[in-house]
Amino acid sequence: MTSGTPAVDPLTLPLRDIQLPAPAAWWPPAPGWWLLCALAVLVPLVGFAWSAQRQRTALRRAALRELDGLRAHAADPARFAAEASLLLRRVSLALDPGRRHITLTGEAWLARLRAIAPGLEDPALGAALLTAPYAQHTTLDALTLQPALERWIRALPVSRRQLRAVAGDV
Repeated sequence: MTSGTPAVDPLTLPLRDIQLPAPAAWWPPAPGWWLLCALAVLVPLVGFAWSAQRQRTALRRAALRELDGLRAHAADPARFAAEASLLLRRVSLALDPGRRHITLTGEAWLARLRAIAPGLEDPALGAALLTAPYAQHTTLDALTLQPALERWIRALPVSRRQLRAVAGDV
């Protein structure tokens, strides 16, 4: 070594021993684990709520599909009225698990329909619903009845509280 620096002896250097990092702690977990845990809780809850809501609205969807099928009979008012009356009866029975309202007829039947949901408040429409399915000739206008039925079906209860109220003595 021709440079003018003195040679350093490695044994005389003031070095400390190698310091290893502390072991990784298991608590608190990294943010990704928190997110995964939150998703593991939220996804089933949201799925359950969605499924329950879908189940509660299944009657409404089925009734609307059937009403769409009834539109083909709009040219024959007597048949349309008979089919609409059957649809209303089936929906009412689906909302009445105890079958307490199965024998209702006349004004009591209309009162039951009005208690279930709004949409059939027109007295002329109610009277036509009572008589048209059984008459040979009817003056019922299917074009007037269709929107009323659709409003009634769309107003069907879906919350648990409303369903309990409708299933009970209304």
